[in-house]
Amino acid sequence: MKKCFYLSVFFVLFSLTPSETIAQNFNGQGKIKFPKTPDYTAVFEKIQKGILSGDISQFSEYISDKTFINLSSGKSGYYSVNQSYYILQEYFHTHKPVSFRFDSIKDGDNPFAIGTLLYENQTRKDYSQVFISLGHEKSNWTILQFSIK
Repeated sequence: MKKCFYLSVFFVLFSLTPSETIAQNFNGQGKIKFPKTPDYTAVFEKIQKGILSGDISQFSEYISDKTFINLSSGKSGYYSVNQSYYILQEYFHTHKPVSFRFDSIKDGDNPFAIGTLLYENQTRKDYSQVFISLGHEKSNWTILQFSIK
């Protein structure tokens, strides 16, 4: 009786899991394969393009509630995703990027990039250093720190 019960539970649970999902998650050697995270260099490319154009939407998918923002305008702290978006949008509205590129990118568990931003604020041009670090959250890259000083 117990054997029949366990067998019926097994069939019910197995029928609830699509077989194609199971087949997709095994690499043929009995090991589960996990989805690959996008290459962090592609993330830095999107961030670089977004900063250069002043368009936060180009990299907003990488902003999380765990993103620390530290800007030369005085804004500093952890904000919600929406608040971060508008804080950065406002910053690049008043500090219009003229040129930007990452000067160096370092790999590792938490890759980071350092770049030089030339911006125009009212009638004067000035330089700032940009520091961005990335981390993993649910197998996706997120921005851990976004700093402009």
